[in-house]
Amino acid sequence: MSEKYDLKRPAALTCPDCGGCVEESVVGALPYYTCHIGHRFAAPNMDASQFERMENALVVALRTLNERVELCRRMAETAKANGQNYSMERWGEAQREAEDRAEVLRRFLEQEWMTPNTLKNAV
Repeated sequence: MSEKYDLKRPAALTCPDCGGCVEESVVGALPYYTCHIGHRFAAPNMDASQFERMENALVVALRTLNERVELCRRMAETAKANGQNYSMERWGEAQREAEDRAEVLRRFLEQEWMTPNTLKNAV
């Protein structure tokens, strides 16, 4: 997959629970977000839910990359045992690529984040 990602400003926010579009309303001075099936979040709760979903998605990506490393290692070993040198090399390359990308993602995840807890006093 060699797509280029050109992120635009979203036209709408989505519900962290169901993925549906949300509508913003204001109660007092605090924004609330309600999706079309009724999930409702005050702004700080919306932030916490979005952050949790994002963090979970990144952790799943890291786990999947780690599993890919193992699958590629096993496939390289199988190819080697069968005397398939070209396949062994290609699986080895795929393993190293997955290891490199997992390391980048791991370092990214271990960085300090502005979490919903650190932003509570900003609202």
